[in-house]
Amino acid sequence: MKRRKRVVPDFLRRALRQAIGVGGAVCLGYLIMDPLGGWDSRVATQWLQGCKWAGITIVVVSAPVIGKVAQYSLERTLGTIAGGLLGYTVVVFGHSITELDDVWFTTCTTAVVAFSAAVGGHAIGLDYSFKLFVLTFLLVIMGAERSTDAFLVMLTRVAGIVLGVFLSLLLSVLIFPKSASHEATDSVYYSLAKLADLNRIAWNIEWDKDDDDDKGAGYVYSSGMTRKASTGFVVIDGLDRVTDRPHSTERDRKEADCEQVLMDVYSKLSKCQEFLAVSKSETYLLTLRGRWCFLPGIPWVEIGRWKLPQQELSILATSIRKVARVLWALHVTFQEGFEDEVMQLLRKRYPPDMMPELQLFSQGALDDLKDAFPEAAMVKTTNLHRFLKAVQELIRHSDQQRRAVVRYMQETSAGYISKVRWYSFQFLMQQLADELNDAYVAMSNVLARLPK
Repeated sequence: MKRRKRVVPDFLRRALRQAIGVGGAVCLGYLIMDPLGGWDSRVATQWLQGCKWAGITIVVVSAPVIGKVAQYSLERTLGTIAGGLLGYTVVVFGHSITELDDVWFTTCTTAVVAFSAAVGGHAIGLDYSFKLFVLTFLLVIMGAERSTDAFLVMLTRVAGIVLGVFLSLLLSVLIFPKSASHEATDSVYYSLAKLADLNRIAWNIEWDKDDDDDKGAGYVYSSGMTRKASTGFVVIDGLDRVTDRPHSTERDRKEADCEQVLMDVYSKLSKCQEFLAVSKSETYLLTLRGRWCFLPGIPWVEIGRWKLPQQELSILATSIRKVARVLWALHVTFQEGFEDEVMQLLRKRYPPDMMPELQLFSQGALDDLKDAFPEAAMVKTTNLHRFLKAVQELIRHSDQQRRAVVRYMQETSAGYISKVRWYSFQFLMQQLADELNDAYVAMSNVLARLPK
């Protein structure tokens, strides 16, 4: 599915749909009045009132995505029909008991209906339907001056509201359509893009933010880092000699940048979960020019229609969150820094290309995840396998060099802290490998269930 940049803002889309719908409903009411008898006809005036309620309905059910419009429309239709029928019944049978303008009868009836609707809406989970149930009930019993008018009032009010629902659904598909299914998948894609950015920050790599997809651009270590070309290791420069940490200003800035990207990942995934629930009210039609096309659907009808793989996408979102947490911990470990003497020792004991490979292959694996979703039939695993192999080499060398490395670390507080950080780094690499592998499995399951 292709992602398209939206030239028209969402609020203008909704404004245009709402203007066309409300204007069309009111215009339709006035145009049909003359054939029905004009202002002197009871049928014509009630028809006009029904069309005005169609316009009100269009405003009420207006929503940014097709699924939300379908959800509001369905609930409003159910509540409207039920409320109209009950109102008509109360008017007809109530007239045989007392006058329609009886204060106590009307008050007690409306109070009981309002109370029952609130309780029923809470019990069934259709609060919006029951609100419209009460509203339509009131429109009928208070709009009918005589019992003989009750059927006409009920018919025009229900027909007007249903007409407004139909126009809203039609306009949501024809005028700048926007679906919850698109929004859910776009949120996953942007969270993957932010995840790749988070990895760059964790390894202190600079990149061109205006051209994230440029595969030819090389990664450059930030000014706060020094890369020893002969060894491949990264050492933090500018250490505070008192605290053995980077200067607080630079350190705080990098931490704030990393935390902002982490929050962006969580925010996008939260939106994905929100749109996944709404996408149940959308029905997939076809793929046109690389873009999925949806129609309003009924969330309870599952037979014969495709929908987004809810469970698979939820698992993928969870995997992305886990990878993000590991990268945040990796960033904190690097920000704390290692003693220069320890890094000198590690350069002698470990292969010179080990750290650059871990950095390069982890970045490549995350970029492959982003590039595969949601168009590709499968995700490339070359960089993932290389990263897994690099992590295995790290652990193997660590096991071989453990005694030699520990022997050179002094039994001081600084030496103990450096030792803990180094083993924390190894643990994080193993954890990142496991979480990336799970993310690839989750991505494969999602891609297999998406239309192409």
